[in-house]
Amino acid sequence: MNWRTKRIKLGAYTVGALTAAVLAVSTTPAAASGTYSGRAYFYGGDKYWDDWGDEGILQRNTHASSNATCLWQMILWADGALDSKSKVDGVFGDGTYNATKAWQQRQNIDYAAGLETDGSVGKAPP
Repeated sequence: MNWRTKRIKLGAYTVGALTAAVLAVSTTPAAASGTYSGRAYFYGGDKYWDDWGDEGILQRNTHASSNATCLWQMILWADGALDSKSKVDGVFGDGTYNATKAWQQRQNIDYAAGLETDGSVGKAPP
């Protein structure tokens, strides 16, 4: 590889890195809409456990596109319900719906969790 080719590649990498940095700084959290009870994005709150209290229900009709949905997809992928990390896109579509139902069924079989296998994610009924 000659010096000119190396310079061109270095320039391309630099432009790509700068573009990624600008986009990362300028983006805002994905908004969620509907019957949302708290913030329009996954916040984190003050607890290190059971911190889903300020997020709304995730399903195809509610919060279908949000970073809370993206977090849920990461959980599904890490637990084996989504077969590819490339399916983590922050959109609660048919693939996420089917993976959620399969995950709920598996939790009921493996742990007798008593989850309703409805394909939606949210608080358990009181």
